[in-house]
Amino acid sequence: MLRHLKNVASFRVVTFILTAFIFANLQGMVLIYKDDYFLHALFDIIIVIAIYFSTLFNVLLSIFLCSLYSLTGFLIIYVSKDIDAYSLFIVGMGYLATNLTGVIISIHEHTLKRRFYYRKECLQNFAADMKNMAFQDPLTKINNRRAFYESFVTYQRMANRFRGSDSDVYFVLADIDYFKKINDEYGHDVGDQVLVCFAHFLKNSIHSTDQVYRFGGEEFLLIFEGYCYQSAIQRTEELIKALNEKPLKLDDLSIAVTASFGLAVLKDSDTDISVVSRADKALYQAKRSGRNRLCTME
Repeated sequence: MLRHLKNVASFRVVTFILTAFIFANLQGMVLIYKDDYFLHALFDIIIVIAIYFSTLFNVLLSIFLCSLYSLTGFLIIYVSKDIDAYSLFIVGMGYLATNLTGVIISIHEHTLKRRFYYRKECLQNFAADMKNMAFQDPLTKINNRRAFYESFVTYQRMANRFRGSDSDVYFVLADIDYFKKINDEYGHDVGDQVLVCFAHFLKNSIHSTDQVYRFGGEEFLLIFEGYCYQSAIQRTEELIKALNEKPLKLDDLSIAVTASFGLAVLKDSDTDISVVSRADKALYQAKRSGRNRLCTME
């Protein structure tokens, strides 16, 4: 039966039902064998152990309820039964031993629960870290190409919602001009800093609803959501202008950086590969036309 339980809540319900069933049956047997105080004590002890095992209550509440129940049972036997001191001592020790055993078991169980919860939290954090490592570029700390492919279906749905309006979803590939020259002149460490600064520039320059991905090397992908054609062009040209007006500031130097951009609109028939391919063709056209500009592709 236990293998059919899906979660802790259902387990507690089943445990509560079993505990209530045992309680009702044993109380009925107490009434039947009311003249036998040892059976009465035995039934009480079983009930106490069942409560400790039930996991319905925390440790302190279990101790309180079981101690109260044991004391009540002991007093009932003491008042209603004519027994000698030795038998009374045995009954009392039975209740005491039962509670001590139950307390140890309950504390151990709750300790295991805390350990399980802690390990579960650690595993969840580890899984989140692994997901971030899988979908985040380690250098620039922005989403990578894999994250884009995972999110592409979202952009398709968004584009479908925009159908019939002036708004669309636009894909813009950006590539830093003459990046190899920067690496050759300043070194790869500075080149990495340029990539980080350029990524932060893009991320800080777009709207909160837009997205930016590092596609590899010095190439980045921007997603403009809910733009008309002219707005997408204007937004990209503003990025070009901002790059031309202000150099990228690194730790100990400033480097003037320009970039070329290729824009394509997401169509109904597009796949993740086809729309990026059209944006890449537009980017290549911008490179051939002199760089530091935007070209578009239908």
